[in-house]
Amino acid sequence: MIKSQRLCRRTLNFYVGRIVAIFAWGVEEELVKETTYRALKLVKPLEKGHPGTWDKMTIVDQFVNALYSPSQKICNILLGGSFLL
Repeated sequence: MIKSQRLCRRTLNFYVGRIVAIFAWGVEEELVKETTYRALKLVKPLEKGHPGTWDKMTIVDQFVNALYSPSQKICNILLGGSFLL
């Protein structure tokens, strides 16, 4: 369970990958059992929409959301402007 929403899903998946890589190094150096490393490799990445996570918005997403926000659409309709969906 993820209690803090300070990190986005992609960052969490990246960190898990780094941890798995550290354990791979530990196996090479004979510091960790290979079964531990294999078990860690079975951890699946968090999917988009996983509860307790969020995804970073790209600059394009932010632009589109600002441009086509509901209030903007209403203003365009009332003022006779046109907009694309």
